[in-house]
Amino acid sequence: MAVDWIGLGYAAVIALGGFMGYRRKGSVMSLMAGLVFGGLSAYGALKITMDVQDTSLSLQFLCKECPRVHIHFERVDMKEVPPEPLFFRRWLHERFEIKDRLLTSFYESEDADKKSRFPGEGRCSPLSITKTLPSMIILGGLTLPLLMTESGRNLYVKTWVYGTLLGWLWVNVSP
Repeated sequence: MAVDWIGLGYAAVIALGGFMGYRRKGSVMSLMAGLVFGGLSAYGALKITMDVQDTSLSLQFLCKECPRVHIHFERVDMKEVPPEPLFFRRWLHERFEIKDRLLTSFYESEDADKKSRFPGEGRCSPLSITKTLPSMIILGGLTLPLLMTESGRNLYVKTWVYGTLLGWLWVNVSP
């Protein structure tokens, strides 16, 4: 069992940023945000440490879907794509029908061998640290300076609160 030191370090930096905002400016909101988000990040890092397949903090968990990501690729030769708009619409519609059949089979199949599986050979694709580290460095590099100033922390919290509310409204109100 390998400990996710990068995830725990990131969580510590978030919590430390919240504490520094409280220590320097007396901002209780900064302390709360740092402790809450740092705690959630640490919890996620520990959950991944215990079971690499457990992605319970990810979008799949929030959507109550399976904890794995399934992607189906089918290469289409450009010669098969019709250039005329009318034929292209028809061809695209047929592609959507194929996609709908695949998803129906994936989620609702009576056959246990076909449920939660796409046709063809499947393979696991592990995500290495070399692929995730640059993104984490960029995200941390953009987030840390924001959390170091009072106005940055206020912007961060307001974006989090109002962005969440607007996102919820958009999903539940828009057609």
